[in-house]
Amino acid sequence: MDKVFDCIFKTARNDLKSTITAYEKGTNKYTKPVSVKSSGSKEIYFDLDANGNYHYEAQQYGAGITVKISCIIHSPDAVFSATVYSSDGGGGNWNNIKIGQEISCNISTSFWHNTKITVDIHSSIPSTRGHATIAYSF
Repeated sequence: MDKVFDCIFKTARNDLKSTITAYEKGTNKYTKPVSVKSSGSKEIYFDLDANGNYHYEAQQYGAGITVKISCIIHSPDAVFSATVYSSDGGGGNWNNIKIGQEISCNISTSFWHNTKITVDIHSSIPSTRGHATIAYSF
């Protein structure tokens, strides 16, 4: 999960930095919104505990972007519930997710401070490794 959010936040920070640098050098002749219009996908693995739970949280600077995130769980063959939360708004809560089913949400980040992202997954099958694909765009 760290790879996904590291990639998203690093891209947003790099875009903000290049926009500011262009403005300082006078090469940015017009005002453009600070957004990178980028996308990608990452395979992730998550370890479910003895109760079938997985918890992830991270806090990073996201430069005020709003990110659309989609997820498809590939394994284990179970029934899932999931919650995604951003301290700056957005996220979602889903129940009765089956493998191969896509869920998606938007998460907001702040221009002024770090954003805390929390992901909780529960599976009907405990003590196993899960596999999913997360796609993002902004």
